[in-house]
Parts: sequence; structure tokens; C-alpha cells
Amino acid sequence: MKLSPESWSDWAAGKKAIRKRFRRVWDIPVIHKKQDPIRRGLQPGMSLLDIGAGDGEFGRKVLLGLDGIEYLTMDVDPNQPQNFRSMDEVTGRYDCIMLMEVIEHLEMPAALDTLARIEKLLKDDGVLALSTPNIHNPALFMSDPTHCLFLNYESLGALLYMSGFEIQEIYRTYSASFLKRWSRWLATPLFRLLNLDYSASILVLARKRKQD
Repeated sequence: MKLSPESWSDWAAGKKAIRKRFRRVWDIPVIHKKQDPIRRGLQPGMSLLDIGAGDGEFGRKVLLGLDGIEYLTMDVDPNQPQNFRSMDEVTGRYDCIMLMEVIEHLEMPAALDTLARIEKLLKDDGVLALSTPNIHNPALFMSDPTHCLFLNYESLGALLYMSGFEIQEIYRTYSASFLKRWSRWLATPLFRLLNLDYSASILVLARKRKQD
């Protein structure tokens, strides 16, 4: 990770901004369906770009029951049909861009470049929906050897701040069954003591940061 002397202040400012709202990861609210906050912001006539769409399963969950949304996808996987195969191919501007469980697979320079491109592709009042595995759940994070960017919620806030965004909403996501959620709640005191978490991902909704 390379940051210029000028960017260190942005990194610190981004971490400070999110820490003011949430002192610990446990202060972030939990949701069980990560598509719900994204769906709330979509209206007929809007456009949605899904970067790293894979087979489109999550996109279908977001759009379930919603009409009139233009949905376009980008993914490098040659085995899935996509509208775009690379960020260089993407055209247009969008009301919402999703980057779900993607950024942790990128090295820091590529992550910064991707977010810079997204900032240009978003409409001025557009929303970036980004999720990444929760590193306070290390067993889950480390189970995928392709994960190479370690971002706790503070570092994620700093990365977005540096890229011209500010976080509007932030959630921990945990979609297990009720019985499993209940058993995890029993272990909450131990998890807190060890600064660990059972939630799977961190989801943020961010908008372009207003410049001073």
C-alpha cells in the first residue's frame, strides 16, 4: 500500500469520521438481508450497475419485485453473460453501483483505481453499495485464499474517503437461521472481549463527498 504524504491526512480523516459514529465494530447495526438497504433507494427509471456480478444471483435479489430499473453487469468471468467484461468497457452514468464482495480481492492500487472509476461513473446524487467480508470474523475471511485486502470498517471508511466518498449508512450482515443467530448471541460477551464478531460482511452505502 503506497500513500503519498498528502493522502495520509485523508486516510486519517476518513478513519476519524467513521469512528465518531461507531467506536467499535459491535456498535454497527446488524441486518439479515444485505439487499434490503439497497432496494430502498431504487425507484422506477433508475439505472443499476453491478460490478463483479458473477451469475447475477445477488442482483436478482435486489431487483425482486422492482420494475423499471435498468440493470447492467460487469464481470471478468468468461463463463457468465455480462454487459461489460472490464471497467474500461463500462459506459454511461448510474444511479447506483454495486461492488459486492469484490474489493477484498484487489491489491490496494487496484482498489483505489476501481473506486476512482466508480466515482466518475456515478451520477452526482448516486449511491455506491459496497460490501466486504468482516475481518473481525477472521476464520471466515481467511477461508478464501484470494482475499488480499484487509479492511476493517475504519479502513474501509478511510479508503472511501480518499476516493471521494462519504459513508451514509453502514451495517454488519448476518443471514444465518434464527436458531444459529440465537446461539451466537449467547456467545456475544466472549466475542466482545476478544474483539471478534460473528457477522459475515460489512455493507456500506456511500455518496460522493462534497468538497470543501
